[in-house]
Amino acid sequence: MPLDTDLALARIRPAYDQIAGQLKLLILNGSLAPGERLPVESSLAAAFGVSRNTVREALRMLSSIGLVRTERGVNGGTFVAQVAVDDVSEFLESRLGLLVGSDSISPAELTEARIMLEVPCARQAAERRTDEDVDALQALVDAERQDRTGWSRGEHSHEFHLRLLRATGNTVLELMLAPVLSISRPNMLQPKPGTWDAANDDHAKILDAVRRQDADAAARLTLDHLHRVREITDPAYTDDDHS
Repeated sequence: MPLDTDLALARIRPAYDQIAGQLKLLILNGSLAPGERLPVESSLAAAFGVSRNTVREALRMLSSIGLVRTERGVNGGTFVAQVAVDDVSEFLESRLGLLVGSDSISPAELTEARIMLEVPCARQAAERRTDEDVDALQALVDAERQDRTGWSRGEHSHEFHLRLLRATGNTVLELMLAPVLSISRPNMLQPKPGTWDAANDDHAKILDAVRRQDADAAARLTLDHLHRVREITDPAYTDDDHS
């Protein structure tokens, strides 16, 4: 019986895509460990019952997303990538930056994401901070207060938020939020007059709450600060939005 051409039929994924998906799963579940060398192309082709060109295309897909790397020479081959936290953060930052640049993500969405993530992070930072965290945050608040150059104050402000995030002691939270903070940064480099002094005061108050390990105050002050940020970066923002 012939198929009705109007039926909504799902396309079968190309063989190289299916192979890449299976290898990706093996990498992500730890069956293939970081630094481990994959079997040669001919062995993979035989195992999957496909051509070497198909395997090669699958490996290219995995390489494009940073899961494998290829080395030439006698001891070369294809290896599972050893990824550092900074590498992942930079990857996310570049992709988010492209989305912001194409207007797929608005400044308002960035600030909203910061509020949802950074406020509980401030609470956790207050609960877990070390003396070293407090000293580092104090140094940034002082530098921000002393430097009168807008660009430099913006950088100090950015570093303050990153250092507060690091005080949570949670690598996953840092990995998720650091790219958002970096992408948000250009919106803050030419704010209206008085913004930097107000931001510096906010940071000093947040730091004081963190120093005292007052988690509720740290969260509340961070929320107030981020609403101030949104007033600057989102022209459509009104006081009614701050509830």
